[in-house]
Amino acid sequence: MHIVNILNRTELVKARRLVSKLTFIDGKKSARGLAKEVKSNLEADPKDNNYKEAVDHLNHHFRSNEIMKQLFLPQAFSSPIINKACQGGGYGKHFDASHMPTAIGSFKSDFSFTLMLSHKDEYEGGELEIDTGEVTRQFKIGAGDAVIYPSNKLHQVLPVISGERIAYIGWITSSFKDHLSFDAMKEFEEMHVQLLNHPLTDDEKLKIAFVKNKLRHVLSK
Repeated sequence: MHIVNILNRTELVKARRLVSKLTFIDGKKSARGLAKEVKSNLEADPKDNNYKEAVDHLNHHFRSNEIMKQLFLPQAFSSPIINKACQGGGYGKHFDASHMPTAIGSFKSDFSFTLMLSHKDEYEGGELEIDTGEVTRQFKIGAGDAVIYPSNKLHQVLPVISGERIAYIGWITSSFKDHLSFDAMKEFEEMHVQLLNHPLTDDEKLKIAFVKNKLRHVLSK
């Protein structure tokens, strides 16, 4: 799991202003199978006249974020959702579908993301809980930040006790072959960062970048 800052203060203010104009409808309408039984939230109505402007703004800043692109090598993005959970609302334990719709067809879900639009002090509860299979982690991140995690993990949004929790969510098809390939690249990146704390010659920097590029070829589809 990674937390990436997506929106700066100005971009966040604009996003919140655009979202405040939207009409929200019952989120169960987009749920399938068992998920419908545990989903208790609202989603922005795509038919709302203001919807496109809000989604275009969020799509632009998320999809153009350099850190996100470097880490996850996105190949395609699903159609996003803007959701809202009010007091008592949330989304019980569930898994994301293996494939998600986009404007040009269905794509494999490799990574899921939640970009928070509400400030942490605007709601109580509502933590994103992700079961890695080894440990369970809870996230309550700042507005403008996104948590990105493997789509094959069970997860839930715990009930909101008070206030409103608004988020922009979606799914990424990655160029990585699988999650093991992603983990290998992540370990290399972390080692790379550590190496930069030491004096390196230009030739050494070139060699590291060269190996990184080779790894991307080997580990991607």
